[in-house]
Amino acid sequence: MENSGRLERIAARASSCVNASARTTTVTVRNSPPPHWHTTVQQEFEFGRELGALAVGFLHDETFHSFCVRLHRLVGNSSVRSTSRMLFGHACRQLHHDFPTRVRDFVIRSKGYFGKSPEEIVLHRTVVPFYLPWLSPERKKLALEATNGDSVRKLRSHLGMKRSRIHDHLPLKFCRQCISDDRASVGVSYWHLSHQYPGVWACLKHGCPLSQMVSHASGGLFDPWQLPSDLSESSAHTHAGLSIEAIARLHRISFLVNDSIYTACSVLIELESVSNTYQIALQSRGLTTQSRNSFTRLTALYLKDIEEVG
Repeated sequence: MENSGRLERIAARASSCVNASARTTTVTVRNSPPPHWHTTVQQEFEFGRELGALAVGFLHDETFHSFCVRLHRLVGNSSVRSTSRMLFGHACRQLHHDFPTRVRDFVIRSKGYFGKSPEEIVLHRTVVPFYLPWLSPERKKLALEATNGDSVRKLRSHLGMKRSRIHDHLPLKFCRQCISDDRASVGVSYWHLSHQYPGVWACLKHGCPLSQMVSHASGGLFDPWQLPSDLSESSAHTHAGLSIEAIARLHRISFLVNDSIYTACSVLIELESVSNTYQIALQSRGLTTQSRNSFTRLTALYLKDIEEVG
């Protein structure tokens, strides 16, 4: 209850300064807790007042995951368990950078100041909308409901990732030029949603290839409680050596992916029509047989289409 109350006070103060911050061209965001921060109720209230002077809320194109990481630093908690309990009501809740869980708990505990409904956050601050057009209305409903539960595996299953043999974890990507721009404009780097969609490997703003956060040397997954500027050279992989033509194509594909997201939630794709279209295209190329030769030819056609990108 104590952590929940702190989040409510933060959210309430943030709401009161949202109009003023919207009129401010330069925003200062603290990247570390204020000095002399302690844990008494009175001092928490004082910290809430200091935090109210900041523009607490989603930054432009910021992911839900990134916002949670910034809140962890702004409230000055000594552990991510404390922040997880404050944000989601559960100390062991794993923060996923790609697919969210317990979003309803977050909305309830923050009194809706950072999003009036779980759907608002999921549809505008996560990569989930990328998958929704390919789902039936029933599976779409199950997927959205799963974002309020505890199981990220169940969410991935409803999104069709397991059946499509898509890797469980999406890469966490960033633009090095965006890091510099963000720190200059808002005082902190953050994770951009437009960088995270599958198929996006170029920054829409700068036109350069994106870098990718890599796993720990031990083989485990990376620490999700980091911001782009925290990364060392060894913890990020940059796709270097691409030709100008390849980078331009990456940029075009990235733009098309992001542009499609705006209509994703209102579009229902007829999966049977998609299947029939693929069947017709394969038949016209003589690739409908299950032979090794057909697979080899199909692979060659695919590689030919993307050879400039790779």
